[in-house]
Amino acid sequence: MDRFSLTHVLLLSCFVTMVASLSTVIKIKNVLPSNLPPVDVQCTSAGHKGPYKTLKTGDMYLFATVNNPVDDYVCWGYRGDYNIAFAGYDNTTDRGHPTVYWQLRVEGSFHSFDNSKFVKTDPWATNDKLF
Repeated sequence: MDRFSLTHVLLLSCFVTMVASLSTVIKIKNVLPSNLPPVDVQCTSAGHKGPYKTLKTGDMYLFATVNNPVDDYVCWGYRGDYNIAFAGYDNTTDRGHPTVYWQLRVEGSFHSFDNSKFVKTDPWATNDKLF
């Protein structure tokens, strides 16, 4: 490979690494008791739809936003008759964080930037009633 081509490959590699580092990873963990049904989870934005995944207790959903989006990502969880919606990625508060951590608990969804201090954001709902 000549010097010119090698330079282009290195520049392209740096660019790809930089673009990939601009995205934020959403990590959602099911910490519900194991005697409850699994949770079906999905995150979406206006232009990007994440995979649909069923989480048993202890399982984690991983989803990378697209290049530090200007769009917010809404995540949904469904378990039996219960459902929850929460801002999996809020561009105004989560931007710049490499990872946004979530836990789905009996009380609802909990948000963290460090995977240790979690704050409740939304309760579970059923038949248009909040718990």
